[in-house]
Amino acid sequence: MPIKLEIRKKNGNVWEYVRLDEDDIVGSSKQHLTTIDDNSDKSVIFTQPYGNNFAEYKLDEVAVYDDSTGGSIEVFTDLPEFQNRLKTLGNPSFYSDAELVIADLISSDASNGIILGADGKLYASSSGGGGGSVLSVFGRQGTVVAQSGDYSMAQITDGIPSGGLENQILKKSSDSDYDYEWGANVPSISSDADNIAVIGTDGGLFVPQGIPDSGSANLRYIFASATNPQEPTANTLQINNVDLSLATEIYFSSTAYPNRSVNNILELLKQGDALYLQQSSDDDFFINANITGEAVDNGSFFTIPIEIVTSGQPFNPNSFTDLIVYHSGGGNGNPTNNLPKLVTDIIGTPTYDIDWLFDTWDLFINAPTTFTESNLPLSGTNTKVITLYVQGAFALTFPAGWSTNIIGDYDGAVRNQIVVEFIKTGDYAVEINQPD
Repeated sequence: MPIKLEIRKKNGNVWEYVRLDEDDIVGSSKQHLTTIDDNSDKSVIFTQPYGNNFAEYKLDEVAVYDDSTGGSIEVFTDLPEFQNRLKTLGNPSFYSDAELVIADLISSDASNGIILGADGKLYASSSGGGGGSVLSVFGRQGTVVAQSGDYSMAQITDGIPSGGLENQILKKSSDSDYDYEWGANVPSISSDADNIAVIGTDGGLFVPQGIPDSGSANLRYIFASATNPQEPTANTLQINNVDLSLATEIYFSSTAYPNRSVNNILELLKQGDALYLQQSSDDDFFINANITGEAVDNGSFFTIPIEIVTSGQPFNPNSFTDLIVYHSGGGNGNPTNNLPKLVTDIIGTPTYDIDWLFDTWDLFINAPTTFTESNLPLSGTNTKVITLYVQGAFALTFPAGWSTNIIGDYDGAVRNQIVVEFIKTGDYAVEINQPD
């Protein structure tokens, strides 16, 4: 006859043991369980006090019911699982001071996701511990299937912007958490010729210190009419081609105008440097070139090998030219950021260009002159102030816009200080002063 034992936990840790023969309650007791043993034939033996004696029953199955929480009946046929379940429910029949209880193995640390399962064994909840993706994925075998408590891709990538380009840097946009945005690309070194940029020891871009940018508008020459290679006389220069775009050599006298010895300057020119040569009276006549080799000292003049980057119209014979020499720091003959700050010139033409790349001008006019202007600052972004020192008893006409907001008048009999501030396109502030 099948015999089952049903053990019920009541409120206040009171236990009731109900023995059932098929569907009938044969007997019950509120006394503590004395012995549950695993017989040699693997059947479960239940021994219960019966008067002054004990009654022993061979059980087919054991059921546990936690009546204190209104749980469901749990049926066991395996003795260890049954014992573990009674221990987790606090049944005093299975505790002793020397006994290791499974429940005692569970850490009390905050957010621990380990609990005792319905079978009395340790169980890691897929939603416990606040780290669903870690607790629920670790321990799974084969293809990992999403379970309750797993973090979604949206949660994992929260705060990381989509898109971005190759080599682009992800950067913080504020002090708040998870607010990132795509920034500039990881810097890399250009493969352009003559580039001297390198990677520094800290991983950033580094330009080694070279010869300081040098040059002076006072380094002036007179362009000689002859272009065939020959020895230029003092104060003059020659070029080996009338077509400036085809020039490959320039010949500078070791004496610049006016009788200035410049041997020490010319002998420093070398490959990697660059030069800018312009006719003083007109910026349409110019050479912008890289120096392709060492300067050759011929005694009274130097030969400078060049490669033309850009060029203008051929120089007029016997015209003054301004020579600007600068050290190339990775550019290709671009003197924009290396031009000297001072321009000194004697004007004998009806028009003269004021280039805003220069800061200061020292000019003497020998004829009525109209100023034009070029390379103005970017309107709405930059303002700039230039200063002109001008003398000459001839009519002077300013560029459009300079006279709109002007203080003072030009006096050609004395040296005039003309301060011009560029505010935006067409908007200037101009002040003219003379010495007391």
